[in-house]
Amino acid sequence: MSSELDLLRQENVKLMGENASLLAKEAGLMARIMELEQTAKENAELKARVAKLEQTAEENAELKARVAKLEQKQLQNDISSNTGSSNRQIHHVRQKPFPVETIKKKFCQNLLN
Repeated sequence: MSSELDLLRQENVKLMGENASLLAKEAGLMARIMELEQTAKENAELKARVAKLEQTAEENAELKARVAKLEQKQLQNDISSNTGSSNRQIHHVRQKPFPVETIKKKFCQNLLN
């Protein structure tokens, strides 16, 4: 009986050692699970930030395109305005009556002198 009791005690010590080992392993696995959950949470936050940044980048690209169009339009308006002003000035100069009478008078005066 004592040898059977000794065997059971030895078996109990062995099983308690295995149990302690398994508990330690479980604690390590639980810590790793918590790390992975934290990493997954951080990844989700980063994905949300990336999506927001991509949307902002798209909006920025659209705004840059609109600004470029507006600048181009403004440049065309400025050129058109300057060209129109020049044309009006040239047209205005061309519309002035040619002073024929003045030239005739001067010519006649020169002939008489």
